[in-house]
Amino acid sequence: MEAALASALTKEVVLKLVTLLSEKHKLSKGLKDDIRFIQTELAMISIARDNHLVDPSASRPQIMSMEEMRDLAHDIEDCLDRFLPCVACEGESSVLHRVKKAVTSTRSRFAAEIRKLKKRLKDAQERRVNYDVNGCRSSAGAASPATADTAENVPVGIDKPKQELVELLLDSEPGKLSVISIVGFGGSGKTTLARAVYDCSTWAAASEHKDAGGLLTAILRQLHADDVPQVQNSINDFLQTTECLIVIDDINKQHWDAIKSIFHRDTKSRIVVTTALQSVANACSSGDGFIYKMSILDAELSKVLLMKKVFFRGCSPELERGSTAIVEKCDGLPLALVSVAKFLLGETELTGSHCAQVCRSLGHHMEKEADFRKLQQVLVNSYSSLSGYPLRTSLLYTSVFPIGRPIRRSTLIRRWLAEGYVRCQYKRSDTSRNLLTGISFG
Repeated sequence: MEAALASALTKEVVLKLVTLLSEKHKLSKGLKDDIRFIQTELAMISIARDNHLVDPSASRPQIMSMEEMRDLAHDIEDCLDRFLPCVACEGESSVLHRVKKAVTSTRSRFAAEIRKLKKRLKDAQERRVNYDVNGCRSSAGAASPATADTAENVPVGIDKPKQELVELLLDSEPGKLSVISIVGFGGSGKTTLARAVYDCSTWAAASEHKDAGGLLTAILRQLHADDVPQVQNSINDFLQTTECLIVIDDINKQHWDAIKSIFHRDTKSRIVVTTALQSVANACSSGDGFIYKMSILDAELSKVLLMKKVFFRGCSPELERGSTAIVEKCDGLPLALVSVAKFLLGETELTGSHCAQVCRSLGHHMEKEADFRKLQQVLVNSYSSLSGYPLRTSLLYTSVFPIGRPIRRSTLIRRWLAEGYVRCQYKRSDTSRNLLTGISFG
């Protein structure tokens, strides 16, 4: 998540630089050039950060580089905050008048600070090149996206969902192509459920293919196991004459838009897709399809899973209290439960108090321990799927509040507004509930 935080902060600074370069600020040409240079460099760094969010195997040089860029972005933001007027006060002419006077008197000092920040940014970029930071990779391999959702070899609580999914497959209208979308949060067991009904059919992981052509080729190779000329026509002809089940794991909107026309509507075959996005599920299952929403494990099944993975030798009253803390922390998410269980198996001391301590410092362990790599990647993927930078930043901002404490709606919204993350169409005197429905992210 360090890359996600650095990327969000960098984008915030870039937006402030764009504001600074607007016509209302009279800046010298040299100062504008320096600011444009910083803006361009930070924008490129932010794009590179986003591209590397899907790679959890950051090396030590990459981590150090991210920390350096994060600190530099903080310093640039502090410098801009001393120069730019407060976003929330832009409509107040008297405040703007005072700000303009302050800007005029401190412009030379501001220009000097910008020159220093530009040099620091150049030096940081040179270090990235000299030490080949982008080419570094950790020796620990990244988890395969296709298996990141598979919580365990013998799933717990899978019988009822499997039965419901099979019934959906059997109840589909004969002779019509039916797409069943399994939708749920990452790590909730979508892939595990799909594999439970997958039997001698076609399985393709969409996340392993950058374009639709590669995905279609992978599907056809499993259908024919021959050469794959004319992929689209081959799949279409095959589905018209053969009854089969095709499972496409972790599909996105771009993949589906590109391949949906390939599948002929008049067929006995069935397609099952898994996705973490409701909008993608709606698109895939429009018409004659169905949407199956994954449910989290209840407290009883969560404890059964822990018993199988960790406390298989028995559970004392103290460990029972520790397992309760784990269940409450993981909130029924199978992958989270399994990740914590794997970590606890490697601990020399397994007591109830230690289990509770692990729960309290789970964020720290996720950053450091390999047992949490799959879970960390699921969280990063979920973060990356959020629509737009303002929504991502607004989510990250909640981390400034204490862990495990309730957050007052009005306090959070006012802070969002003060930081400029959201805009509101209502007056300040309106209720916080109205504010929540009236804010705009972006």
